[in-house]
Amino acid sequence: MRDVVLLYAWLREMWGKHFIPLKMYRRWKRQRDKLKAERKAEIQFWTDVLCQAGENAVHAGEFSRKQVDNWYLVFGNAAGLVGLLPKKLALTRRDQRDLKAAIAKRIGPEARQALKEKKADKTKRLSAKHIRYTFLRTFRQAA
Repeated sequence: MRDVVLLYAWLREMWGKHFIPLKMYRRWKRQRDKLKAERKAEIQFWTDVLCQAGENAVHAGEFSRKQVDNWYLVFGNAAGLVGLLPKKLALTRRDQRDLKAAIAKRIGPEARQALKEKKADKTKRLSAKHIRYTFLRTFRQAA
């Protein structure tokens, strides 16, 4: 026991006020990790709530995508919800396809059907690219 006291006194003398016993350090680390986990869970919860509400509002046509994105920035900066802030990601085409599939799966069948109908309406409109393609195809068949 005396050796432990001497060792502690020697360490305290060498390290001064910066010497922290291992037990205190472990307790501090456990508390810090617990607080980090709680904060991460809180951020995840509120991010999910706000994203769900925002995406439902966009798909219902109540708000535009730009308005909801602005709300994400405001909530992300003001409340520290880093999950709402835009990230600079280099997505491959496969990643984009997987992301679109995950979003389509999450929004539900009626929203998917509305999205399909919206895409069908877009194909009916004639774009400059479609007109040029039709003209070239017709020209090649005539030649």
